[in-house]
Amino acid sequence: MEKKRSRGVTLVGWLAIVMGIFGILGSISPRHYFAMMGNRAFSYLGYAISMIFSVATLSCGIYILKLKTWARKLAIVLCAVSIITILIQYNPKQAKLIADQAYSQQEQTIREEYKPEYQEKALERLRQAKLASDKIFPIFFFSTAAFAVGLNLLIVYFFTRPKVKEQFS
Repeated sequence: MEKKRSRGVTLVGWLAIVMGIFGILGSISPRHYFAMMGNRAFSYLGYAISMIFSVATLSCGIYILKLKTWARKLAIVLCAVSIITILIQYNPKQAKLIADQAYSQQEQTIREEYKPEYQEKALERLRQAKLASDKIFPIFFFSTAAFAVGLNLLIVYFFTRPKVKEQFS
C-alpha cells in the first residue's frame, strides 16, 4: 500500500523542485552569476556551491514527493544553511558598494559613448535614478531578505511537526 502525503508536503516538494530548476537555470551562465555577485575573491567557489545547492534542492523536492525520510532531513539542513547564507550575504554595505560601482561604470559609459551635447542630460537622469534607488533599495533589500528567511523558517517548522514526520516514517 502506498503512503499518503498531505497537500502541504506536496506543495513543499513541488516548491523545492521549481526552486531547484530556477537555481540551475540561473547558474547555467557563470558570467551572469559573477555580474550579479560582483567581483569577489571566491566567485568560482560561490558559483560551484550555488550549483550544488540547486541540484540538492531539486533532488530533495523529488524525494520529498516520494516521502523519503532523508529528504525531509535534507530539506531542514538546506533551509538552515540557506538562512545562514542569507544572513551573511545580505549585507547592505556590500550591496551599496556594488550599486556605487555600477553607477560609476554607467557614468563612465555615458562620458565615453554619448556626444557632448547629450552627456549632461543623460548624467542628470542617471543622478535622479541613483537618488530614487538610494531611497527604495534598502527597503527592497531588507524585505527580500526577511521574506527569504521567513520562508525557510516556515519550511523548517513545517518539517519538524510531528504530523508531518509521521508521513515520512
